Amino acid sequence: MLLERYAETTLTFNDDIQGTASTIVSGILSSLRVQGRPAKDLEDCKIVVLGAGSAGCGVADGLADAMCIANKEMTLSRACKNFYMLDIDGLITSERKGLFNFQ
Repeated sequence: MLLERYAETTLTFNDDIQGTASTIVSGILSSLRVQGRPAKDLEDCKIVVLGAGSAGCGVADGLADAMCIANKEMTLSRACKNFYMLDIDGLITSERKGLFNFQ
């Protein structure tokens, strides 16, 4: 949220969020290339992220963006359906109590 809030006024880079995400995204895209597959095939991947802190959320955000860039027809909402986020208590879903109480 902080990166988005100040994106227009302050040049920032968060190594935990953006640095980890860029490393993971480049690794996955490179693995597709080694297999002879186009970047568009990223949309067919199911992604499990272990850890829902800033780094894990940054990775999921970066990979979802990469899916949308590789396939111009993919929406961010559709890309997000490829992700499964886990934390210490297991799979994170909208049904879990106490997660979505932002008011």
